[in-house]
Amino acid sequence: MLLIQKKQGFCLILLVFVAFVGLTQDPEFSQIYPGLLRLNPAFAGTGDGGRVSVIYRNQWPDLGSAFITTGAFYDQPVEFVHGGIGIQIINDSQGNNTFTWSSAALIYSYHLQANRDLFILAGFQASVNQWSRSVTDLIFPDMIDPVEGVIISTSEVMAGNNKWYPDFSVGFLGNYKDVIAGISIHHLAKPVISLSDSYKSELSRKWSFFIRNTFLFSGSTVHGFYISPGFFFKTQQTSGSLKYGFTAGYGPVHTGAWISHDLDVTMNLLTFGLAMEISGLLIAYSYDFVPWRTDLPVPVTGAHEFSLSIHFDMDNKIHNTRTINFTKF
Repeated sequence: MLLIQKKQGFCLILLVFVAFVGLTQDPEFSQIYPGLLRLNPAFAGTGDGGRVSVIYRNQWPDLGSAFITTGAFYDQPVEFVHGGIGIQIINDSQGNNTFTWSSAALIYSYHLQANRDLFILAGFQASVNQWSRSVTDLIFPDMIDPVEGVIISTSEVMAGNNKWYPDFSVGFLGNYKDVIAGISIHHLAKPVISLSDSYKSELSRKWSFFIRNTFLFSGSTVHGFYISPGFFFKTQQTSGSLKYGFTAGYGPVHTGAWISHDLDVTMNLLTFGLAMEISGLLIAYSYDFVPWRTDLPVPVTGAHEFSLSIHFDMDNKIHNTRTINFTKF
């Protein structure tokens, strides 16, 4: 009984702590390809046709709906604007909908051909966001009787439960032959997201950088064999993370292995994934875990991700846009 109480207490403290810390941190996906717009808005319109993707992430599943993040993305090249446009919708739920964040964004990317092999892309994103909480399921210290453990009413005074705010982001990509590199800055205006008027909590800017190369051994990334190593780095407020690994594929099968380092708490994650592509339909699954962390009372390092992506071919080739054959995981 004592062990169960300790686990329950640990889960409660962990969820509340991460939820409040998460006010200034962005939810992230491990899979890169379905969320290219999330990685960098300059990716809008870099396919040779329209693309739609949906993704679902369940983090720490053993805690029961602790962190659920879903996303939907659409982008396509548009010759008239010399680039591409995109739409991004994301919802993040913490603690079984105790804390939720939703966002809807419009994206535009301009594509410039600097010379025969070098392309420079600039993306701009504007979004409307909602941060909300439900206090009905929260348990505060004064609600627990020290003897009987009975939950009683709280004397805590709560502020408002909803916050709407606009947000803006930019991103830049460089593509030289098979090398792709990019930098993006999210939350340019550092919007205020606190629910209380007496306390101003700003959403810190997030800086992201990546570089990736693709080595083709036969055919192309669509029909042949390739290996694509990559390096990703992001920082937000005082937190930073580093991810590196590779994606490999042959024909319709793509797989990948990645290591992520949280530079603050040394939470090193392993990510393995598998994707299958059939007639423009891409289905992918990945799992994050930390096999060497056995010191925690409950497993809080796993995460499942499922995604579905559909590619629509266009009848005519669009000029004034850049097609980037990004690997499928």
